[in-house]
Amino acid sequence: MIGVTLHEHPKDAVRLASYIEGQGAFRTYVRDRSGTFKHLGETEQPVLAPGGDWVALNPMIKFRTGDLDQIKFSRLSTGESFVVNTVKKPLQTMTPVWSRDGSKLLLSVADMKKEPYRLVGFVVVDVAARTAVHVETEYSDDTALAYTFDPGGTIVRGYWDGKRGGIEYYDMSGQVTRTLHWVGLPRGTQWFSPSGTRFATVCPNSDSYCVWDLKTGARQATVPFTDKDGEFLGWFNEKHLLVKDPGKKRNTEVVKVIDLVGDTARVLADIATDKPSLFQYAPAPPA
Repeated sequence: MIGVTLHEHPKDAVRLASYIEGQGAFRTYVRDRSGTFKHLGETEQPVLAPGGDWVALNPMIKFRTGDLDQIKFSRLSTGESFVVNTVKKPLQTMTPVWSRDGSKLLLSVADMKKEPYRLVGFVVVDVAARTAVHVETEYSDDTALAYTFDPGGTIVRGYWDGKRGGIEYYDMSGQVTRTLHWVGLPRGTQWFSPSGTRFATVCPNSDSYCVWDLKTGARQATVPFTDKDGEFLGWFNEKHLLVKDPGKKRNTEVVKVIDLVGDTARVLADIATDKPSLFQYAPAPPA
C-alpha cells in the first residue's frame, strides 16, 4: 500500500507513470495506456518509455547472478521481455533515461570501488537491436549529476568543478563538445521543456530555478523556490514546472504545478511520507 491521493485531469500532459512501494517486498508498478497500474516485479526501478508501452527495469540489487550488470525491458501490451548486459563489476549502472523517440535508453555508470562513488561514463542501449555501448568519459563527477538526453538525443549532464556548476555535452567517444558554464546545476534528469527549446536549473548562488534558452544560453525566467526543501521533478508544460514540496501536515508531501513566477497553479498529488515510495512522473502517452 502507498499513501498517495492523485488530483489528475484526463487532459493532463504529465501524470504519475510508475512507482515502487517503499516497504515490504518493494513491489514495482507501472501505468499502462489505459491508466491501470500493473505489477511488474520487485526491487526494480521502473522507467516508462515515451510511447507508454515499453518499460526499463533497473535492478536495485545488483549482481545476483554474476559479475555483469543488466537492464531489463518489458512490454506492457504483450508481456514480452528481454535483458541487456551493460557493465562489469565493480562498475554499475544507475538513473535510466529514455530518448524522446523511445529508441534508446541512457544509463549513468558509477565506479563502486571506493567512496565517494563517482560517475565515470555512460551506457547507451539500442532497444530494437538489444545491444549496449559503454563509453568512458574524460571527466568524472558526483553520482547526483546523472547523464541525460537533450531533446535531439545528444548526451548531456550537469557538472560541478568545485566553484561553479553548469552543463556539458558529450559525444560517443566520451569527449566534451560544448559547455554552458554559467547556467548553474540541473536537478534530476527531466530538465528540458516539452518543446525542447528551453531547460531549467538551480540558479547560480540563488534559491531559485532559472529557465534558459537552449540555443543561446540566455536566461528567460527566474522562478523562486516554493520551499527550500522542495524537489524539482521536471516540466508540466511549456509554461509550468513540476515540483515536490513538504506538505502543510506532518509526514506529508505535495506534488505541485507552478508557473514561471513561482505561483502554485494546482496540486497533482498528496503524499504520506510515512509510507515512502519512489515515484516517476512522465508525459502521458498518446491515447
